Amino acid sequence: MIISEWVFWFSFFVIFYTLLGYPLIVYLIFRIDWLRYLIRIPEDAGKVFLNPNIAGPIVLNQRLKVKEFTPSVSMLVAAYNEEKFIEKKILNCLQLDYPVEKIEFIFVTDGSTDKTPQIIEKYSTENSHIKLLHQPTREGKLKAIQRALNFAKGEIIVFSDANSMYNRDAIKHLVKHFQFEKVGCVAGEKRVISQEGKTEAESIYWKYESFLKKLDSEIYSIVGAAGEIFAIRKNLIDKIPDNVINEDFVLTMNVASKGYRVVYEPNAYSIETPTKSIFEEFKRRVRISTGGIQSISILKNLFNIKEYKFLSFQFISHRILRWTLMPISFLLLFISNVILFTHSSSYFYEVTFYLQFFIYSIALIGLAFELIGIRIQIIYLIFSFLLMNFASVFALITYPFRPKTNIWKKPER
Repeated sequence: MIISEWVFWFSFFVIFYTLLGYPLIVYLIFRIDWLRYLIRIPEDAGKVFLNPNIAGPIVLNQRLKVKEFTPSVSMLVAAYNEEKFIEKKILNCLQLDYPVEKIEFIFVTDGSTDKTPQIIEKYSTENSHIKLLHQPTREGKLKAIQRALNFAKGEIIVFSDANSMYNRDAIKHLVKHFQFEKVGCVAGEKRVISQEGKTEAESIYWKYESFLKKLDSEIYSIVGAAGEIFAIRKNLIDKIPDNVINEDFVLTMNVASKGYRVVYEPNAYSIETPTKSIFEEFKRRVRISTGGIQSISILKNLFNIKEYKFLSFQFISHRILRWTLMPISFLLLFISNVILFTHSSSYFYEVTFYLQFFIYSIALIGLAFELIGIRIQIIYLIFSFLLMNFASVFALITYPFRPKTNIWKKPER
């Protein structure tokens, strides 16, 4: 009984802290001066200036040095069998508000067997700043990006996906922060279009993620960028192992570990459609969670709190707990609650058991509805949230047996 109570309350604490406690702590840093001054932001790092609507009156009144800052930019797009989206992506690139002579678009279509290379080639003959790289062998997104880096001429490298469309001013908003010497990476906002007026689970997740990134960015640095839209100084990009799954996360955390700030710019955003079904999203989340677990060993130096201080706190609170302890805690919370319900006379554990039983029953109803093509918003959101956490548990259990490769089947959209 005592062990079950410890497990119950420990699991509850992990879930609460990861979802609500950490964001609350970060928000309080905005409001309490002595807490804010514990964070030592590098000189010329831009300090706190991105979202005054979040931080309120304590935001430092620091202005950009140059209003129109336009360094040379190379956008890299790995486009494997993307004929469905590629023309729209090219047209989107051509419509971006950025000096033509200062930007180039490099598309890598390695291994593509559809018409993607031919579509890009057609536009590249008409636009000198559109470049095509193609080889018959598919070696994965990371190797495609690393190959493209050898041809990139820009000071700033923007990473994008073929199915992600940018707002017209996205590049300007991304690069303006590189005026500050200690800003090494800038992440944009990922937006998922809701279909038929319904709230998609993936869209809700990214809205929550965007909110957390605003908080992280305001006090110091975000921990990881959406792979669809982020920019890094070319001279800060390190070679990483060829089998890295979450290359966007590892690349950005490498920048942060060097003492540079990774900031969040919500005015630069990408738009894409959600995955075709919740089950496609499940497979995607398993892959991301697997990559997250893999990155723990790659970025193990960030556990050195003495050296990395607040960055280590962010890394553990925002990422490590979400990929490891929190998903397992949902399972442990229910199991321990069942034991306490059956062996304890406490009214509290009876209420929490019925509450959890009700939530999981709703999730099962959501699964049944999804199988027959019915979607009721609140039921779907509960189901999808628990499914995403189950994906993380599945990734943890199967991690030792899964191939560590960044070549995967794309989710249908």
